[in-house]
Amino acid sequence: MICKICGTEETDNPDGVCDDCKKRINALAKKIKNEKEKIFNNIRKEEVTAYIFLKTEFKKDNIISNYLFRFVFQSFYRLDGSGLSQEHKDRFFELLHEKQDNLSEILLELYKIKRRTKKGKHSVQFSFATKLLHTLDNDKPILDSNVNRVLKIGETKGEKRTERINSRVKQYTILQNIIQELLITPEIKKLKDDFRKKFNVDNTDISDVKVLDFILWSYGDLIK
Repeated sequence: MICKICGTEETDNPDGVCDDCKKRINALAKKIKNEKEKIFNNIRKEEVTAYIFLKTEFKKDNIISNYLFRFVFQSFYRLDGSGLSQEHKDRFFELLHEKQDNLSEILLELYKIKRRTKKGKHSVQFSFATKLLHTLDNDKPILDSNVNRVLKIGETKGEKRTERINSRVKQYTILQNIIQELLITPEIKKLKDDFRKKFNVDNTDISDVKVLDFILWSYGDLIK
């Protein structure tokens, strides 16, 4: 079978990940672990608390009229400084309220709306779509510029709208596979435990995937 991460190498490994990709992921896990102190010091307790607040408020299922939730969400996930129009943000929260979990549909709906810039172009809002998916399912990973700097998933590919959206859907599958491989490395397992001790949270507060996201985001911020 073809490796489900690189998409080029053949492998007989039961998990579908080739030996080269496993080596790269293991090397990355070791590199991240070696920067543990800097990574943890770069994560503020307020950010962890804000995430738990959002998770709790979302369960109340009134996010359209819950303006405190929307305000904190936009600040925490940096929706305000991204060139998104108010129409973008309103549609985003509608999709979240509707519990739309189809990545292609989310990307298409957000693509229909022009950005709040002079050129007013349409764009594939992949990062924000992954944040929506994660809010619905905390075991779904997020990809933003910091995480992408670490994992090197890549940028949007293609000229036409369908091509650009399809490229991101494929990349999200790769992202999920990389995250799952990282989570089983001894280094990341230890880091997860250390994170939970430092910030006094358990897996009912924050999923393993989100703990790793905090770690990757912080590491990506440090190496930019």
